[in-house]
Order: sequence, then structure tokens, then C-alpha cells
Amino acid sequence: MGAPIKASIVIPTHNGARKIHNLLDALLNQSCEDVEIIIVVDGSRDDTENVLKAYQKIFEHFKIVSQKNGGRSVARNNGARESSSELLIFYDDDMMPFPDSIQKHLDFQSSKSCILCGDPVEIFDKRKTDIQNYKAWLTAIWTGKYAEGTTRMRRDHLFFTASNCSIPKNIFWQLNGFDEHLTDAEDYELACRAIEQEIPVYYDKGNKALHNENITCRSYIRRLREYSDAQTKIVRYYPEHNTTKSNMTSVRKIIYKFFAFPFWVRLIDTGFFVFVFPRPLRYRLYSIIIHALANEHARVLL
Repeated sequence: MGAPIKASIVIPTHNGARKIHNLLDALLNQSCEDVEIIIVVDGSRDDTENVLKAYQKIFEHFKIVSQKNGGRSVARNNGARESSSELLIFYDDDMMPFPDSIQKHLDFQSSKSCILCGDPVEIFDKRKTDIQNYKAWLTAIWTGKYAEGTTRMRRDHLFFTASNCSIPKNIFWQLNGFDEHLTDAEDYELACRAIEQEIPVYYDKGNKALHNENITCRSYIRRLREYSDAQTKIVRYYPEHNTTKSNMTSVRKIIYKFFAFPFWVRLIDTGFFVFVFPRPLRYRLYSIIIHALANEHARVLL
């Protein structure tokens, strides 16, 4: 009889054939063994399942679950149902966890009954496009306000992502899993419900996983629009989650109106501004353009 399973690694993937091998290779290099890998193929139309079958011969405990396209919430919940461990660890298919990531989840969860979110690292790289490096700069700002080590999250300064997180199974089902009405911001909403039920939610800046997201300015704006729509849906289902306050000044409205045109997006994606402005200035310009076009009142066609 083999060693008991210490954790169930649940990974949703949709058309992830070109990227999921990076995650699986990173899982092969983990310092912790005796875990099971559960890949939920969420209605993929590419070669994902053939890529995964090659790894079935390498991992001792490896399961492929196929479903109709239902989104990450449905996929993660179905993966949790297939798990045999009392600890669930979630990674997204574009993550590369550092070698000690799983062990850090196990060590932290061994003494607490809580939800733990790791750090989604994005790095500057000369081989990346400028908008990809802008996203890395933005992520560093988002996470820079938190101290090294672990921080317990409050509702008013919540940072949480399910791309690198762990939840004891009993807590996961106490919360009824991820809300399957949501196809975006479902991780944020889960953390909100946990805090409201006085379940501790922590962010561990030392538990890192590299995020490899191949974005353009156009795709990033579309992603922000989807997130905004999801936040609107969350408020509709859970009015108590609504903590947003409108602070759109008249001057900002004028600025956003000026930059709310696809022309600016094309200039960013062609790298035009790299030759015009130094990085700090152009990244501030990118933020203005992106927020102008992601704003719900400026949903021009991209």
C-alpha cells in the first residue's frame, strides 16, 4: 500500500494544450510528493487531453476529468468532488509553482483551519511585450502593499486568487464551493463569503507561483470588462458584497472620454510608446487608456 495522499491538486483548464505542460513540469519538481493531480478539462476543443495523457505515465496519482464548458467555478467544484484528500490545492493552468509551493500550503494548513492564497508572481523580461511587462509592474504594485510572510485578509483590503490557493475540503463544502453562477471573480467572491462566516483568509507572499499570461492590451481590456461584469453580477446575487464607491470626477470623465478609442490600444500593442516615453510615464498612460476603455460607460468595440 502506498503512502496516503497529502493533498489533491485541482487544475481547471480550457484549451490549455500550449501552456499546461509548464505547470505539470513544475509540479514534477515539487519538494513534496504523495499528492494527487486532478485536471478538469472544461470543454476544450484543442489537443489538451492528448497532452495530459503523456503525463499519466509519469505521475503516480493523476486523474483527467472531462466536462462540457461550464467555466472555472464548475470545473473546480467538479475537481473537488473527485478528490480523495482532505486538503484541496488549486492552481490555474498558466501557473508555474515554485518547488516549495505545495509544501508551504501543507505546512501552513497543518496548524490552521483556513483559506490560504499564495503569491502570483509576474516578472519583467526583455523577451516579453511591453504590455506583458506592464502587467508585471501592475501586479508588483498590487502585492507590494502587503508585508513579507503571511497576512490575514480583511474585507476592506482583500487580495485573493484561486490560481494558487489551498482550502481544507470541509471548509470548501461548508462554503458550498465556488459559485457556479459566476464565470469570473469567483475566487474573490468565495473569499468574501469566508470572511463573512469568520473563516480566516490569509495571503502568503512567500508561497510563489509564476504566472505566464500571454496578453495583449486588447485582450487585457476585454478581461477587465469581464471582471467588471462579474462584479456587477456578484452585487446582484450578494448585495452585501457591494463596497464600491463612485469617485469619477468631471476631469477624469473628460480624460477617459479622450482616451476611450481603439486607436490608443493599437499604439500600445504595436510598441509605439516604447520609443516615445520612459517606462514610468508610459505605464501611467497605459493605465489611463486601459481604464478608459474598460469603464462600463465606454464599452467601444475592440
